[in-house]
Amino acid sequence: MHFDFIARRSWLYSISIGLILFSFAAPFLLPLRFGIDLTGGTLSEYTYSGQINIETVNTTVKDALSSKKDLHINTINAYRIAGVDQFVVEVGYNK
Repeated sequence: MHFDFIARRSWLYSISIGLILFSFAAPFLLPLRFGIDLTGGTLSEYTYSGQINIETVNTTVKDALSSKKDLHINTINAYRIAGVDQFVVEVGYNK
């Protein structure tokens, strides 16, 4: 198989320049979503038996942390881990 790079160089240069320009513009056009490891927060895993309502977990965590005056809560995410009786609670906050 033979591909003539020299004959198509202007087209290939255009693609390269376009990709380079996109890579410079991407951080401004596509905002980064930092996780709790960079923004601050807590990730906790819990084991349970029976049924659990994730909305109840979110409300309970929010009520428990709202009494702390020195914390500014950004996010609270609770979700179940499929296949096991565990759930994860992520709380993003600033002091």
